[in-house]
Amino acid sequence: MNLLSRLPILILLFLIATSATSLVAQDTTRYCQENGVLFSNCYELIRTTKSAKTGTFTERTATNDGQVFYGWGSFSETKNSILLTYSKINTYPVFDKKNAKTYLDTLYIKWYSRDNAQEFFRIKFQDSTSTKTYKSNWELAIVKIPKSEIVEPRFELYQGPNKILEFSLTSTRTDYVTIYAEDPRALYLHKRKEKLTKTKFGFTTVGVYTKEKKSNFFEVK
Repeated sequence: MNLLSRLPILILLFLIATSATSLVAQDTTRYCQENGVLFSNCYELIRTTKSAKTGTFTERTATNDGQVFYGWGSFSETKNSILLTYSKINTYPVFDKKNAKTYLDTLYIKWYSRDNAQEFFRIKFQDSTSTKTYKSNWELAIVKIPKSEIVEPRFELYQGPNKILEFSLTSTRTDYVTIYAEDPRALYLHKRKEKLTKTKFGFTTVGVYTKEKKSNFFEVK
């Protein structure tokens, strides 16, 4: 086997090694509110390295009536506190449509949710008689649809069994569509900023079911 024929294998091994290195490099720490018996309220801080003072975070709050709320964004850390800056949540979808300089015979669709390009989603035509589904390429996080197969440019975006949204294109010249949208069935924490005051075992901040009083949050291994 010559070098040229082995090139696809070498590229695949490189991608796997790069992905594994990236995963190892990340450091995730989880903190949860104390006395969370009938509820849970947790933060996950994600750093590129263990000593990094900045990174991203997610917050998940499950209430005692079965509702689950999500929030996420970026953080910066000082000696005594951690400042969270929440990302704006796209309750209503935002579309970025572009045309290539030269005609393309393929429509490319990319979807962002929770500040990340989603690797697994699919696109269907809105016409219920059409069973054709276009799945995303997980390596590129993109859906490709041949324009020759588009009869009416009306589509549905799914993740798993859940329909996220419907959308249509008014121009047949559109080649790239980037969608920023969240799952409409989910509930979200519409916060802007939050300060976590560091303690020996974690931090304090206003918790749930505390009448706006601060609660202790401890690291969960």
